[in-house]
Parts: sequence; C-alpha cells; structure tokens
Amino acid sequence: EGDAVRGYLEEDGVRSDSTTPTFVALELGVANWRWQGVPFYLRTGKRLPRKVTEVAVVFRSPPTEFFHPLHGGSDPHGDVLRITLQPDEGFHLSFDVKQPGPSFELTKQSLEFRYAEAFDPLPDAYETLLVDVVEGDATLFVRADEVEASWELYTPLLDDPPPVHPYRAGSWGPEEVGRLLDEGAWQAGRG
Repeated sequence: EGDAVRGYLEEDGVRSDSTTPTFVALELGVANWRWQGVPFYLRTGKRLPRKVTEVAVVFRSPPTEFFHPLHGGSDPHGDVLRITLQPDEGFHLSFDVKQPGPSFELTKQSLEFRYAEAFDPLPDAYETLLVDVVEGDATLFVRADEVEASWELYTPLLDDPPPVHPYRAGSWGPEEVGRLLDEGAWQAGRG
C-alpha cells in the first residue's frame, strides 16, 4: 500500500550479520524432447512489492516475422500469457496487433479473464482444502513421488548453497537476478 516495510535484518531478534536466505531465483529445464531448450524461471521471496502467485509464459518470436519493421515501423514483442493463481485468479494474454492503415505500426493489446468478475467470490484456499479433506478428494494434495522428486531437485542446493545477496524490502529481489533472467522474462513476470 506504499508504506515502508522493514527488511528481514531489521526484524526483532534477527542478527545483523544473518545470511538466512529470503529470496530465491532459479532457472530449470525439463529433460525431454518436448521441453528441450525451454527455460523455466522460478522465483519467490519475502517482502516483494506485492503478494502474487502466477505463471508467466513468454512466447518466442517466430523465425519469420510478418510485421517486420519497415520505414519506421515498430518491433514486435513476444506475446505473454500470465496465469494468476492468487490473489486474483484468472489470466491475462498480451499480444501485438497491427494498427489499421498502410504503416506497419504494432500496438500491444490484451485479453483478460478474472473469476471474481465472472462468478461469485471464490472460497478461501484453506476452505477448499478442508472440504477436499472431508470429502476424501486428494487431487489438490502433493503425492509422495512428487515430494521425493522435489527433494532430489533441491538437495544439491541445500548441500552447496549459492551466495546470499541482500535486497531492499519492497523490491523485486537482488540486482544479481538480472544475470539469471533475461530482461524479457523478468519483466513479463513483474506485470
């Protein structure tokens, strides 16, 4: 809400030289033919500018661009599909379209859907989870093989942790994240 917030090192009982990580950014890949060469960027942290859980899909530009810049035309941008899981469930698709007329000027347009606008408010996540427990519906719960795969993935990071980089409370994380994520993917997730 624009209020200044205290950083982790300013909290009561936290040592001023603490190196407890409060932010992580990872680039991962899936080792199969379908996802070969497709990077997956994960990031999470404390005291970011807003609380949001979302998936941002940044589409690659096609190898041949139909609306390439001609006589001062504009450059196309990658389309972005942002699926918001919380707090405002829905999706936002942004894409370039050619403006009417003889020039090749592109403009960014979007399509949106929000559950709250189309339906009654959704129940709280814990309310849904408790109803699923009572009804014996395990579809939203993590299976044992998923937990084991997670430990297999993250144990090397726990055994040999990367350096901790400080960042300002209320920011999107340490400046060093820029080296991990290219500017397009990083910006797409900020939306």
